[in-house]
Amino acid sequence: MRKSCLVASRSRRKCVQRIVLLLAVLCSLAARPTTGHEFWIEPKQFRPAPGAKVPITLYVGQYFMGNSYPFLSDSFERFYYVDARGTENIRGVLGDDPAATLTIRAPGRIWIVLRSAYFDLSYDKPGEFDAFLAREGIDHLVPRERRGPLPVKETYSRSAKSLLVAGDPPSGSAPDRAFGLPLELVAESDPYAGRPAEFRVRLLFRGSALPGALVTAFHKAVPDRRLEARTDASGRARLALDRDGLWLLNAVHLLPAQKKGGALWETLWASLTFELPRRKE
Repeated sequence: MRKSCLVASRSRRKCVQRIVLLLAVLCSLAARPTTGHEFWIEPKQFRPAPGAKVPITLYVGQYFMGNSYPFLSDSFERFYYVDARGTENIRGVLGDDPAATLTIRAPGRIWIVLRSAYFDLSYDKPGEFDAFLAREGIDHLVPRERRGPLPVKETYSRSAKSLLVAGDPPSGSAPDRAFGLPLELVAESDPYAGRPAEFRVRLLFRGSALPGALVTAFHKAVPDRRLEARTDASGRARLALDRDGLWLLNAVHLLPAQKKGGALWETLWASLTFELPRRKE
């Protein structure tokens, strides 16, 4: 009897600790949007062996630096992976960080895909909205006369993908594919077939090419260095990714909000992570 009471007490204590942790996490996330925007998926390994268990960490921040984001199912519209055996939802425990652990089922290409729910954000200070537009290269989308009065209210969602390969990449297969995300970066160069002199990527908005958009790239080892390229008429951008290792590509699009709730603008974010191998001499 005493032993069962102790077990129950420990269980309750763990439950309370988890609730306190989640409340702290939620409070910190609520305060974060004005200081960190990019959202990305960062697996522990990008070239795992079949059968390996790979921790998957989600991050929110800027310049490839940020805070980890736990498994919060209500904040995900969908979280899944695709491999040679098909599509599987990624399940986790509320509050887990890393958010999930992926067991590699089969050799070949693997995509980890996350689409977030929508969140609301308010720009309350003079110049704050202007600074955001300039930083993300989307100031041309908002006429000056539509940037006020304060507060400027926005609704936003994020779409993130990560490209992995278990074993060798299948010969002749496309390096990436589109998954119908609201805003999506699709690699047209294969990061696992050697480091190309010029990395090609395409940006899609609701399945169609998005011209004139800014695509940025950050390397894990030098996050304060930002590479930039604008998409052409076909939505394609070319980036000189000059280092081996982990890369993050990011893009943002903004449009008038269609949903009710007082938001004036809808912002869509897209990210893509992968690892470039060392170039063969």
